[in-house]
Amino acid sequence: EAHRAIVEQGRQAFIDGHASSFLFSASSANSMRMVEWNAVLLKERGIYEEALLCAITNTRTNNHSTPLRVFRDLFAWADRAKLLSAGDPLPSTGPFTLYRGVAGKAERDRRVRGISWTGTLAKAAWFANRPGFGLPNPEVYRCVVDAKHVLAYVGSHRNEDEYVVDLPRSVKVERVALPLPEPKEAA
Repeated sequence: EAHRAIVEQGRQAFIDGHASSFLFSASSANSMRMVEWNAVLLKERGIYEEALLCAITNTRTNNHSTPLRVFRDLFAWADRAKLLSAGDPLPSTGPFTLYRGVAGKAERDRRVRGISWTGTLAKAAWFANRPGFGLPNPEVYRCVVDAKHVLAYVGSHRNEDEYVVDLPRSVKVERVALPLPEPKEAA
């Protein structure tokens, strides 16, 4: 019964053109799969780009279960102007110095040249050392990109200062030192 209600909620959200409500009818971990599986319908409904951006920025954990090639294909299929307008306005005309926190053993899990970046070193360090994950080899990487490589920007959600980037091979990505944790105040 509860499952049927959730499915009906998602169906109604799709009909009403509410991409985020459509995705929230599933768990946040499955949002990207919902976009992938319903891409044609979402595109026809005119909410594909909004759904895609919502799926990548609203997950409660991360999107490591989605292969990077799937991300690249889904974002390549998006209308770039609609995708950019689905987020917040860019904070400047660029170029942007961006950071990405990664951790883990396998290169496929680390995704140093992934598509989600932040404008703050501290936030990237938080992702590299994300509480509760305990992943080995935390590192932070930095790159500088022009505005033309930014697919979307979301600065108003969870204070992540998130940039979704189509990172060309010509952009150099370099490892930076993790910042030291802030000292705790004595009681």
